[in-house]
Amino acid sequence: MSLYTWTSVIGVILAGICLGNYIEGWLANRWASLQTLGVIFITGGVFTLFILVVNEIDILDLVDSSYIMETMTLITLMFFLPSALLGVISPVVVNLSVRDLSKTGSTVGRIYAAGAIGSIAGTFATGFVLRS
Repeated sequence: MSLYTWTSVIGVILAGICLGNYIEGWLANRWASLQTLGVIFITGGVFTLFILVVNEIDILDLVDSSYIMETMTLITLMFFLPSALLGVISPVVVNLSVRDLSKTGSTVGRIYAAGAIGSIAGTFATGFVLRS
């Protein structure tokens, strides 16, 4: 059963990030600013708190389906929107950071490396420090 759960979590979060990157990549050239970035962070944080609310819903009462569909529904309700909102951050940061087109690659590389380090730290903190 954990295979279905983790597959659902990883797939839904990646789909949310993908959609967020795509949408904000399109919008970043129009409204990229520090204020926009702040609003995105706050909105993403608020929607992340809704994970706790959705977690309290008894999904078995809402969906009469297979275990896989129940799991996918719950994981999607919990993680898709927060992941999409947090996925819009990178394109705005890149847009605000690139000042010299000859350094675009190194700038984007540093931004994505910082994001990956944050993801790794969050993973280990959740799994080993915040586990109970």
